Amino acid sequence: MRRDRLRRWNNRVAPQAARIPGLRHAYDGMRRRHLRTEQQLLAGRTFSRSEHPSVVHFSISKSATQYVRRILGRMGAEVGLVPVNLNTYAAWSEMPYLNHWPRGRPPEYAKAFHPKGYLYSSFNGWVRDIPGIDDYRKLLVIRDPRDVLTSQYYSTAFSHPIPGRHKRRGFEHRRERARSLTIDEHVLERVGRLRAVYETYATEVLHRPNLRVLTYERLVGDFEAWLEDVAAFTAIPLTEALRTSLVAEADAPPEGRSDDKRRQVSPGDHRRQLHADTVERLDVELADVLVTFGYS
Repeated sequence: MRRDRLRRWNNRVAPQAARIPGLRHAYDGMRRRHLRTEQQLLAGRTFSRSEHPSVVHFSISKSATQYVRRILGRMGAEVGLVPVNLNTYAAWSEMPYLNHWPRGRPPEYAKAFHPKGYLYSSFNGWVRDIPGIDDYRKLLVIRDPRDVLTSQYYSTAFSHPIPGRHKRRGFEHRRERARSLTIDEHVLERVGRLRAVYETYATEVLHRPNLRVLTYERLVGDFEAWLEDVAAFTAIPLTEALRTSLVAEADAPPEGRSDDKRRQVSPGDHRRQLHADTVERLDVELADVLVTFGYS
């Protein structure tokens, strides 16, 4: 219950308070203080005592990334993995998002990565220049890109929390733009950007060792099998108590509100939300991606 109240504060109340000029910098500073692990790693300090191989969680926006991160965090605690969320740190600082790192700029984040003892979750795109990335256990969680685009519209327009001041203006511009469009117009405007994310995963990730590709569809359709797959691949023992707790949480219904980030979990939402001609255009625009990732 306390965790739910904190999440509601972070997602609803605090971002609105952060709009008040006198509170804006104080709020950003408060969020950064809760990210001390990331600050220390970026400063070149390491402190995990775990010898377990580090795990890197790659994904696609609107593929249950926060939910999966919480699951991985609870599993990783069983073997002492320290959770690291560098993209959340970027959201509340001047540092670029790692999967949008400017080409030609030295990868200042590289010293934050260590092959043992850490859980890096999550990145909504490929991150270049992670030293020794092939030695990490890599999880890539994907979702039907047509459903991703559908969910992204509702998130961008209504439910996604407003980031820190360095990223706020760009986000608010995207929110205003989304609200000025219909859902069909928005997905067609964004399809090229999303296609590029999948294409980069196809060329940069799918051939690498120590990789497991998992799907959102299996997560919501057969959670226990999905969970067993994660445990086996990461070599993290899944205790009966943890398994029971995670399965119970997966069966719990989301809070009933119109802007909930879990607004629609059933696969195939794009066919329910979009016009038929929009779906046909997406099928053409994403044809190669759909084949590569098994959604054709």
